[in-house]
Amino acid sequence: TVEVDDLPLDADRAVPLAFLAAEAISNAAAHARPGPDARPAVRVALRRDGARATLEVENTVAGPVAASPPPRGLG
Repeated sequence: TVEVDDLPLDADRAVPLAFLAAEAISNAAAHARPGPDARPAVRVALRRDGARATLEVENTVAGPVAASPPPRGLG
């Protein structure tokens, strides 16, 4: 799902935002788990708040995420 407010940006702001959004969306999609309807989902929202903007990226996670085992060794 994508929800975007009208937010005109110049290239100096749009390009870094696009890189940040792409990385966040990629991570959210990679870690999404099936939700109640058994399909993983990612929600992206870009909201205008006066002179500022907020980017939200969420994924569906059904239940707790298992902790990774502690690393062994030096690397």
